[in-house]
Amino acid sequence: MLAVAVWSAGFACAQSSAVTNIPSLGINLLLIDHHTFRSSAKVRGGVLTEHLTPGSHHLLFYFGPSATNQNWTSRLRYQLDGLETDWQEAGGEMRIGVFFYSTNSEIVGNIIYPVRGDSKGWRGSLENSTFNRHLERVVVPEGARSMQVKITSGDTLETVGLIAFKDFKVFQSGGTNAPRVNLWPYTSLNHDTNAAAPSPKLAGWAPGGFPSRMAQVLALPSGQRILAVVDDSRNGYAEWISEMFYFRDDIQPGDSLELIWQQLFTVGMAAGRSVDYSHVAPGNYTFRVKAVSPLGAELGQQSSLAICIPNFIWQTTWFVTLVLILAAGGLGYWVRYLTRRRLQFRLERLEHQRAVQRERERIARDIHDDLGANLAQIAMLSELAQTDLHHPEQARQRLNKIFDVATSLTRQLDETVWAVNPLHDSLEDIIAFLGNFAQEHCRLAGIRCRFDMPEMVPSLALTSAPRHNLFLAAKEALQNAVKHSRATEVWIRLQLRGEDLIFIIEDNGQGLARAENQPPGTSGGGNGLLNMRRRLEEIGGRFEIESRPGQGTTVRLILFGAMKSSRPSHGAAPGEMAG
Repeated sequence: MLAVAVWSAGFACAQSSAVTNIPSLGINLLLIDHHTFRSSAKVRGGVLTEHLTPGSHHLLFYFGPSATNQNWTSRLRYQLDGLETDWQEAGGEMRIGVFFYSTNSEIVGNIIYPVRGDSKGWRGSLENSTFNRHLERVVVPEGARSMQVKITSGDTLETVGLIAFKDFKVFQSGGTNAPRVNLWPYTSLNHDTNAAAPSPKLAGWAPGGFPSRMAQVLALPSGQRILAVVDDSRNGYAEWISEMFYFRDDIQPGDSLELIWQQLFTVGMAAGRSVDYSHVAPGNYTFRVKAVSPLGAELGQQSSLAICIPNFIWQTTWFVTLVLILAAGGLGYWVRYLTRRRLQFRLERLEHQRAVQRERERIARDIHDDLGANLAQIAMLSELAQTDLHHPEQARQRLNKIFDVATSLTRQLDETVWAVNPLHDSLEDIIAFLGNFAQEHCRLAGIRCRFDMPEMVPSLALTSAPRHNLFLAAKEALQNAVKHSRATEVWIRLQLRGEDLIFIIEDNGQGLARAENQPPGTSGGGNGLLNMRRRLEEIGGRFEIESRPGQGTTVRLILFGAMKSSRPSHGAAPGEMAG
């Protein structure tokens, strides 16, 4: 008899308390996933050394009284604590049977109504319990001419308990409005011959079975007599059998009968049996078995077996707690990330607003400096021209000067509009605009202008500020070459060096004189060179100049990191354009 706890050292499992067993009742065998755990298994410290693996298991228990106890008559109930909340009957079944016979006394049909466990009205004793009304509709089978009723505890010999039966009636179902008449002649049990006899005989009913003393006639507190089978033997059975009820001529095969009776029962099993549980989830369980009297009264006899099925690691408390902590940390990180992104977005918006404001200020400054100065010059020349109306030659010179200033002013306005127009935010546009400006400027000065561009011009976006500063710096370098270098040829080159973009304006003129204390690449000059250097520094670039007397001048406008988001596109091959 297995009398130890099955335990696993897996996660979330704790050893159960002491196991309770009695010598005459116990759990004889346990199968876990079809592997047997017997009392002969190795035991250490009162615990079975075999450990269960994590996850669900199939459990099969065999339990019952000792094989040497031949006088056992108690019913058995079981419960898997941790899975079931109520005690379950170990089995047992009594029956109410209705049998149909032909004119030759041959059985032509039968209906069995089994009863198991406790009826709804059972309260532990006959006096405290209430009967339940039961109704069945049956169809008279073909060839049936009589009917008999049997109440028996003989499903299995080990069945014990009580079934009480009274007020059995038979009605013929029909569609008429006539009053219904009970056809069963043995409904009343009050005219018994000798109810106190060991085997009482009633009109219409006869006891049977072995020992037949278990077929009894009992009296209710109201005085009404009832039929009862009180089975307290695991080796016998008892029954009540009615006399044959012969149908009247108006009851034919195929007719419907209503059978109505009152019943009360408590039924169990007084023998060992097995019970299995499929897919038992991880957890702590205790399988309990107890003995009760044939009528269900507690006897204080109980055995138990503790079992612990471990969780998978992801089902344990500490793992779930860790996951929750990590989830909370991840959520906190995500909230922090979103907060930082929102703050960064706000900063970018503010920076964009500041950039727009700087661009507006630059445009206003350029318009004020260039447009204002030129308009002031036009106004002054116009006033002088009015005073020289009597001197035609001087007036004509004043008007020509006004025309030149207006032409220059128009060109400056075109440059300003081009700089702020987002449709021209590309490297190709700045090359085209600078090329047109260089051709026109060099053509007027009689200087040959050459262009050296890569075969594939990258598709590079340049916003207004870097585009405008880059163009003004290149324009300043071209104007210096045209006005001061005495050059006959000017080269405009575009080089791509890694992620850097380099514009080179080179001439073959007379060059610049460099002071002895100036390093190479930083040749001195007037405000024009300082303006070019300042413009490149504003857009994160660098201005370089190399010049020697008699060897020309090379200006490099370097824009760092401009090629990070570029993609190549078709461009013009190296060539020359003469002005």
